Amino acid sequence: MRARGPVGDTWWGHGFVRGFASFGDPGRFSRGRTYARNGSVQRIDLEPGLARARVSGSRATPYRVTVHCEPVEFEVWERVAEALAESPGAAEAVRRLEEGELPVEVEEAFAAAGVELFPVLGEMTPSCSCPDWGYPCKHAAAVLYAMADFFDSNPAAFLAWRGCVWDELVAALEAFGSGADRPRGALEIEAAPLADRVTDFWAATDPVPLPGPPRPFAPLEHWADGIPALQRALSPVYDAMVAAETEDDDTRTS
Repeated sequence: MRARGPVGDTWWGHGFVRGFASFGDPGRFSRGRTYARNGSVQRIDLEPGLARARVSGSRATPYRVTVHCEPVEFEVWERVAEALAESPGAAEAVRRLEEGELPVEVEEAFAAAGVELFPVLGEMTPSCSCPDWGYPCKHAAAVLYAMADFFDSNPAAFLAWRGCVWDELVAALEAFGSGADRPRGALEIEAAPLADRVTDFWAATDPVPLPGPPRPFAPLEHWADGIPALQRALSPVYDAMVAAETEDDDTRTS
């Protein structure tokens, strides 16, 4: 993390800090910010909805910190892309996304979809292996500030942590912008109106052929480990059933 300069010097980094720092104990966040500044956050691993980190403290081994936040659902991302595509600055938003910058229209599209882009502290679950039961403790606060610093230069990582793949958002936005508003994977089928096909609808069709020739009714042949006495007892019964079936077939064909 940078030793000097603001945390959240981009609008999205600032938005992330504003989301979590607006709640909780200001003193804990101040100490957490200092921890982040002095390099106490050793490592952060990110995945959708989860951050895992190691933070050095007063003991010899680092504390384990996790920050969980429910990822945004795919249906929400679709609504966001649609709102972006319908916005006046859609073309500019796509260009900025393709250049690796998060356009402010994304937050506006989230608001239009009824969801906040930046989660507040109450929507996150920070936990730490330290004995401090504060919410959050200074180690978890340090991780949040370190995440904000990383997101400043990596907005794609922020969207990925929220549950969206950057390229998929760009592709969805371009698809909506080109008028391809059908669901993903939908087939393009030209169907004639039913009124134009009434005679075809009620017309008889050929029966669907069954695969392969009919198989004879001989279940005893499929016994891998038969019981001889039981086979001898059942064989006449099955032979009689086969003979009856053959007679029925001859009667139907005659």
